[in-house]
Amino acid sequence: MKHTNLSLGLVLLAWIVSAGCMPYHPVPSRVTTGPVPTFRHLDAVLCDPKQVVEKAIQARGGEALLKKLQMVSFTGNGLSAPQNQVAHFKFRTTSALPDRMRDEADYEGGLLFVQVLNRDKGWISINKEVKEMDAVNLRSVRDQNYVNHLLTLVPLREDRFKLVPLPERRVEGVVAQGFVIKCKDQTDITLYVDKENSLPIMYKARVVDPNTNIEKDQETYFMKYTAMQGIQFPKRWVVYHDGSKSMELNFEDFKLLDKVDDILFVKP
Repeated sequence: MKHTNLSLGLVLLAWIVSAGCMPYHPVPSRVTTGPVPTFRHLDAVLCDPKQVVEKAIQARGGEALLKKLQMVSFTGNGLSAPQNQVAHFKFRTTSALPDRMRDEADYEGGLLFVQVLNRDKGWISINKEVKEMDAVNLRSVRDQNYVNHLLTLVPLREDRFKLVPLPERRVEGVVAQGFVIKCKDQTDITLYVDKENSLPIMYKARVVDPNTNIEKDQETYFMKYTAMQGIQFPKRWVVYHDGSKSMELNFEDFKLLDKVDDILFVKP
């Protein structure tokens, strides 16, 4: 069976997207399951990004709870379909933002994949065979952890982030307010928030594809918000790369943690 690296989007508000290795199974046509992203420009109405952030923090549960998203664990199931290849998996993720993360994925066919970011280093394990994470995957995972950190919303209050407003858009039937998040030495992130309920509905970023080392436009859509431990959390995420569906994540369990054991990030 052929294996290759891919960008697994566990993205997260800690939200989780990872990079790693998976089995490929050819499918005859382009995968389009789930909503197809559509945009329509409205009149050039610009939001106040700081006000949008404050409303979003309150809508998701408030500052105190969102700060707890720095240390969190998730379980769920997903479907990955990069390059018209599809695989189903179950995942377990533990995150200690902004710079530590452990993903474990059990793929159909018996492949067990573990990926760990431990500050400025990373390692992966494929069926218990451990190796250092290569530079491309390390960049991909570190970039995603940066996004996950931003998606907890509270950091966006910091002066180091410049929030540039965008015209309102209709995203899948919802009027959305958007802005670009800029920070020195980091890629720009575009975030859209539902104007009516102030919940984030999509973010867009330029990401590197570990399969090809080519940059692509990634759009991640957040759906099925549910109150979990007092936080409004989207239980379904759909990820697109250059307009083609790449991944779907369905979260089943969500736990805020008081601390994360350092042993989880130590290379065996």
